[in-house]
Amino acid sequence: MITSWIKRLLPFQGSAPDQLTVLHFHIGPVQSFIHQSRRTRDLWAGSFLLSWLSGTVMAELAEITENTATPHKILTFPCLVASTDNPSCKEGVILDDMYRDIIGEGSRNSWRPTLPNHFRALLEADHNVDPAQLTKNVESRWYALAEAVWNVFLEPLPNDTLKERARSVWDRQVGTQDAPSSFWQVYWAMGTRPEDGFDVNWLDMRKSARWTSALSAEPGRQCMLIPGLQEASGVENSRARQDQDAFWKALRARIAEVRYGNASLGILDLREGEMLSPIALIRRLFPILPAKTLKAVIGWVPGGESQHVQETTTVQRSIAFWPSTSMVAAAPWLQHACEIAPETVKRLANATTQDKIGPALAHAEAAAALEVPRLNQLPSEAGDIAQRDGTLFYEEDLMQIPVSTIRGGQDAIQSATTALKTLTKKMGAGPSNYYAILAMDGDRIGEHMRVNPEDISQRLSIYSQSVGSAFRDLNATLIYSGGDDLLAMCAIDDVLQCAQTARAIWQEAFKGCEQEATLSAGIALVHRRTNLRWAIEFANETLLNQWSKDTTGRDAVTFGLLRSGGGDVLWSTPWQRTTNGAHGASVATALQSLSEYLTSPAASAGIRADQGALYKLASGLTPWMLNNMDEAREFWTQNDTNLKLTSKVSDQELACIALYWQGRRSNLGEDDIKSANAIIALMRAKANGKNVAWEELPLQPGFLRLLNTLNSEMQHKALTAEAHADA
Repeated sequence: MITSWIKRLLPFQGSAPDQLTVLHFHIGPVQSFIHQSRRTRDLWAGSFLLSWLSGTVMAELAEITENTATPHKILTFPCLVASTDNPSCKEGVILDDMYRDIIGEGSRNSWRPTLPNHFRALLEADHNVDPAQLTKNVESRWYALAEAVWNVFLEPLPNDTLKERARSVWDRQVGTQDAPSSFWQVYWAMGTRPEDGFDVNWLDMRKSARWTSALSAEPGRQCMLIPGLQEASGVENSRARQDQDAFWKALRARIAEVRYGNASLGILDLREGEMLSPIALIRRLFPILPAKTLKAVIGWVPGGESQHVQETTTVQRSIAFWPSTSMVAAAPWLQHACEIAPETVKRLANATTQDKIGPALAHAEAAAALEVPRLNQLPSEAGDIAQRDGTLFYEEDLMQIPVSTIRGGQDAIQSATTALKTLTKKMGAGPSNYYAILAMDGDRIGEHMRVNPEDISQRLSIYSQSVGSAFRDLNATLIYSGGDDLLAMCAIDDVLQCAQTARAIWQEAFKGCEQEATLSAGIALVHRRTNLRWAIEFANETLLNQWSKDTTGRDAVTFGLLRSGGGDVLWSTPWQRTTNGAHGASVATALQSLSEYLTSPAASAGIRADQGALYKLASGLTPWMLNNMDEAREFWTQNDTNLKLTSKVSDQELACIALYWQGRRSNLGEDDIKSANAIIALMRAKANGKNVAWEELPLQPGFLRLLNTLNSEMQHKALTAEAHADA
């Protein structure tokens, strides 16, 4: 069996005249190149570059086989050409916007990374495709991009000695035509198409069998983003710290010169103290390359060229700006503030103009409106406040900005702080400190691809494109959506709607599919100051993979809370529960309803047990707590030997009890029975008008924290609505 595997993985194991050849191709790494990010722009840039590199190989493959009638159809994953079975597109239409731009048939402004970093192609037996050459071409495109970044930002540096030292590190990590980089992981597998669909596992076996030398730890100070890589200055001796500081100071000045035409201005692209490896620098700086350079290397300017002009006549592009985590968290508050107190907002905008705080902070979010539609709808009376850096809406951050980086000095900071305090008082509260990361992934797609790869691939392409279109109208920043993977950021107010929308699109795309294809999600509620790398890993690995898929059994969603001190899994549950074969309400819908109820007039002063409010809240839990309720009822029947209340407990009461017991790691015992009876006693209490706060319910702590976090976001709406009524 092992021998047959090896034969299938060897290149050019000639096909019989009437047989087809399968090619699998993969470009990585994903973890270190995408997820090891400190900024939202880093996250997008890594995703875009992997998607672009993969897409160029797909296009090259189609060009090699251009003698066929439909060259793009050789790609069975991703499916790029609409079939007769696709009701939303005309047959033969290329589905992917990014791919259309790569082959020169699109609008030449796509920026969403929609192409996966791996593909499957079906070739004729007499093909002339050489995967090794495709690999070399990937490396060549990477070298061209890297050289463009070097020529624009590092070649002009004045100190030749520092530059030569940096170049040696650059060539070692980035690679050259004679010495390819060991950072990139390009795998391919080719062989005769098996009848059993076994080829879906070829890449996994190829990865495990590949004989490679791992990237060894490098000398000197390490990159702050990608572990194991040396920072770009190349200084190895701690005594040469002055040379290291001089290199990074010169590079920051060069970036400011390219962006703003003034080397003395402060920048956000590379903060003081940030030292990155050449790999991380390319990812960080390629979005701010001149338009002409981007067109020459990428083929177009991703996002197009905006008309926003700063201090020079340089035209700034949308990909140079990206919503910060602070802006994502503050967006709902800012929208409400502009609706309620536009003049007060404008005073803050006037106190933070570029002549007072500099262009970096004044225009940091210049393209945020493209990602967060609510910011594109702000009234003109509020000025250009949506362009300000998100940290300017948080007093604690505003006070920590180094005075030396602000044009107007301490006076400007004091003026901005006063304006912000006035607005916060007017609003009744400041913006939320939390935002949400939504990670979603199809369940067992590999198994489904083995049965019917063409059909599944077509459906995945429809899903990916449809999600991209739908999220343009949602208040979310879609980082990537390729194949069955999705990663997005949004305010906590909007995450339930985004998750519901993506799931509904998935269900529509797979309607009528022979295989039952489901979708799982991880929703991380993240403090805006938390390391972005931790946040992505928490959402993807802990919540999505470990809990929604492995623990809860797929077709599930898991909520978690992440702060600088660590992360907690709050609640993991299937999307829907079924009763007598019928689907109940979805968890996202019910949570939204519960959160809104907690800020309603009936609950604002506390939950009144004698008004039945607890039962109303608990009834929302029953659709997805049924299995837990059955287990709770069985346990109670066996162990509650004294009170025998089982037959008298309503579903709403049992739902609260099951929720309290859910997620416990130890066996349930006598204390849990006492707790259950206490819950019922509280719910049945006639407190003569006494208010019972939601926090007083002895429910599962994780679920309480989830509701409290969601409730805090809803409370912002309640406060601003109240302020609006007063106005």
